[in-house]
Amino acid sequence: MSTSASAISSSAISPATRRFILLLSLATFASMAAQRICDAMLPELSRVSMSCDGFNPRMPSPGES
Repeated sequence: MSTSASAISSSAISPATRRFILLLSLATFASMAAQRICDAMLPELSRVSMSCDGFNPRMPSPGES
Protein backbone atom coordinates (compact mmCIF):
# COMPACT_ATOMS: atom_id res chain seq x y z
CA MET A 1 0.00 0.00 0.00
CA SER A 2 1.57 3.29 -1.06
CA THR A 3 0.76 6.65 0.45
CA SER A 4 0.53 9.66 -1.83
CA ALA A 5 1.37 13.19 -0.74
CA SER A 6 -2.26 14.23 -1.12
CA ALA A 7 -3.34 11.51 1.30
CA ILE A 8 -1.24 12.98 4.12
CA SER A 9 -3.28 15.58 5.96
CA SER A 10 -1.71 18.88 6.90
CA SER A 11 -2.49 18.20 10.56
CA ALA A 12 -0.04 15.28 10.47
CA ILE A 13 2.87 17.70 10.09
CA SER A 14 4.05 19.17 13.37
CA PRO A 15 4.39 22.95 13.83
CA ALA A 16 8.14 22.55 14.34
CA THR A 17 8.43 20.77 10.98
CA ARG A 18 6.38 23.50 9.30
CA ARG A 19 8.67 26.20 10.75
CA PHE A 20 11.74 24.26 9.64
CA ILE A 21 10.41 23.93 6.08
CA LEU A 22 9.51 27.64 6.01
CA LEU A 23 12.96 28.68 7.24
CA LEU A 24 14.67 26.31 4.79
CA SER A 25 12.58 27.75 1.96
CA LEU A 26 13.44 31.32 2.94
CA ALA A 27 17.14 30.47 3.18
CA THR A 28 17.03 28.87 -0.27
CA PHE A 29 15.29 31.92 -1.72
CA ALA A 30 17.83 34.30 -0.13
CA SER A 31 20.73 32.19 -1.40
CA MET A 32 19.44 32.19 -4.97
CA ALA A 33 18.68 35.91 -4.85
CA ALA A 34 22.23 36.63 -3.68
CA GLN A 35 23.60 34.42 -6.46
CA ARG A 36 21.56 36.28 -9.10
CA ILE A 37 22.73 39.65 -7.75
CA CYS A 38 26.37 38.53 -7.75
CA ASP A 39 26.09 37.14 -11.29
CA ALA A 40 26.11 40.72 -12.55
CA MET A 41 29.51 41.25 -10.90
CA LEU A 42 31.25 38.43 -12.80
CA PRO A 43 32.29 40.47 -15.88
CA GLU A 44 33.88 43.14 -13.68
CA LEU A 45 35.60 40.51 -11.55
CA SER A 46 36.95 38.90 -14.70
CA ARG A 47 38.23 42.25 -15.96
CA VAL A 48 39.92 43.04 -12.64
CA SER A 49 41.56 39.62 -12.41
CA MET A 50 43.18 39.93 -15.86
CA SER A 51 46.57 41.63 -16.09
CA CYS A 52 48.75 42.66 -19.02
CA ASP A 53 50.61 39.33 -18.79
CA GLY A 54 47.45 37.21 -18.77
CA PHE A 55 45.49 35.76 -15.92
CA ASN A 56 46.38 37.02 -12.46
CA PRO A 57 44.95 34.51 -9.97
CA ARG A 58 45.83 36.66 -6.95
CA MET A 59 42.96 39.00 -6.15
CA PRO A 60 43.88 42.41 -4.73
CA SER A 61 43.24 43.05 -1.07
CA PRO A 62 40.51 45.54 -0.19
CA GLY A 63 43.15 48.18 0.65
CA GLU A 64 45.22 47.63 -2.52
CA SER A 65 44.77 49.61 -5.68
